Amino acid sequence: MNNDNIISANTLMDEIRAVSFALTDLKLYLDTHPEECQKITIYNSFVEKHKYLVDEFQMNYGPIAAETVVSDCPWEWINDPWPWDLSQCTCYNKRKMEV
Repeated sequence: MNNDNIISANTLMDEIRAVSFALTDLKLYLDTHPEECQKITIYNSFVEKHKYLVDEFQMNYGPIAAETVVSDCPWEWINDPWPWDLSQCTCYNKRKMEV
């Protein structure tokens, strides 16, 4: 098992959570200050960063949310690990770890 993969997955999830928090905070701010162009620019950069981080995570470790992927049959979303289990799990992407 490669511990670098585990650290990388945890790091990506931490970054995704941080960017998600910033996006939520900025959305709330922009709801009350819709004319703040500088904040809109910052919000847009966080949207792009969030998309990049989520794409990077899903490419390497699997889906974060069911609605982010198209599943084959059988339904694959139920396969371990669940995104919220990643900090406790040492088997992020079984296919990647077996390589």
